[in-house]
Amino acid sequence: MTMQLRWTYDVGKVLAYPHVACRDDQGQAMVVVRELEGSTLIRLDPGQGLRWRTQLPVMPAPQASNEHRGLLCARWHPSQHSCLFTHEDNRVYEIDIRDGQIRRNWEMEFPIETLTFSRLQSGEFQMVVGGKEGQVLGVDANQRIRWRFNGVPKPVCHWFFPFDLDGDGADELFFSLDHCTPTDTDGYFYCLSSSGELRWSKKVIEEISEEIDPHDAHVDCLAVGDVDGDGHNELVASSGPALFDHQGRRRWLLPHVVEHGQHVRILPRSAGKELQIVLVNSWSRRPNVTSLNAAGEVLWRFAPPRHLFEITPLDYDGDGRLEIACPEQSFRFGARGAYGVSILNLDGQLIDAIEFEDAGSRNYDSRYASFVQDAWVDNSPPHYQGPAPSGWGGTSWSCALDLDGDQRDELVLTTWDGRILIFGM
Repeated sequence: MTMQLRWTYDVGKVLAYPHVACRDDQGQAMVVVRELEGSTLIRLDPGQGLRWRTQLPVMPAPQASNEHRGLLCARWHPSQHSCLFTHEDNRVYEIDIRDGQIRRNWEMEFPIETLTFSRLQSGEFQMVVGGKEGQVLGVDANQRIRWRFNGVPKPVCHWFFPFDLDGDGADELFFSLDHCTPTDTDGYFYCLSSSGELRWSKKVIEEISEEIDPHDAHVDCLAVGDVDGDGHNELVASSGPALFDHQGRRRWLLPHVVEHGQHVRILPRSAGKELQIVLVNSWSRRPNVTSLNAAGEVLWRFAPPRHLFEITPLDYDGDGRLEIACPEQSFRFGARGAYGVSILNLDGQLIDAIEFEDAGSRNYDSRYASFVQDAWVDNSPPHYQGPAPSGWGGTSWSCALDLDGDQRDELVLTTWDGRILIFGM
């Protein structure tokens, strides 16, 4: 059995990421997306079509587009039903997931770069907002500012990562900064407590990656789990990669094992109770998916024909065990091109491959075309014989959920020509 294209929805506009695949409080599966250069949110119920379409009251400026300006599905309290959250300029919008109505919108004192939700020891949640000029603050359900952290000189890179690293029941907040070169004095990676106090910080080029991108010293992705089975969580940074214990002390750094790790997950091994660290690298001469054990030893590698970008866990065949989907980096190879998703088991063996066409996003070419073409000289896979890319479409972003109730997860992809593709058995 192989995954086939089950549903296609043509939105007609380039979509921001991340998008959302989830269930509402009545158990109804849904996919919700937002336009990248627009203010429309769309909920689709697979097999049934459009559920609602909501227009935000503010239109974004095209030059201010942020591909990470997607959606969050979150709740303020465990007893409340989930809502959608998104942002534009200096406003946050809270949207009822059931009917698409805007419940609330409130104005922050600065333009917003990213936001997330983190768990408090009480079981409630707070919103954490990062500004384009380096502001970081926590906000409660009544729109009151709980705390501020003022030690950040630049915007947060990509997004926040909330994890309970020390096991006290509250999430710590992890993030690095954008546009920091290795020579910058502010190229740091931060850990804040749930009340916004600095727990520790690390200089990226010294403690997390010796082989970091020379133009932007940052951490792309983090994962937390008890990798070594000692009862305490560990933190893995994809860039590096590097492993830290629950107190922030570095265990190891492996710059020559994975070049510029882009995404990382901590997942079960195929047998036994041990965990493995699975990374996918990007902008590498030899792109691969790599599995490491707690000691940093390589368990397996998978080498694709072109660059992959992401690791999406899913239950591929409904047996209760996880597999992983790795979408390809969305370069632009001419007007249209074929792209793929590799489905691997937890031993790194290819069990399925999905193919689809995409044109890439033209709005990225002016910003990234020359960079991609220059980087391709050093980073093109040696066994790839096709044409060099004409530009970069960003990322074929994916998520997984059992949308039809058959115990097997479907894979949801958004393309850069404005389609939502849902693959399943």
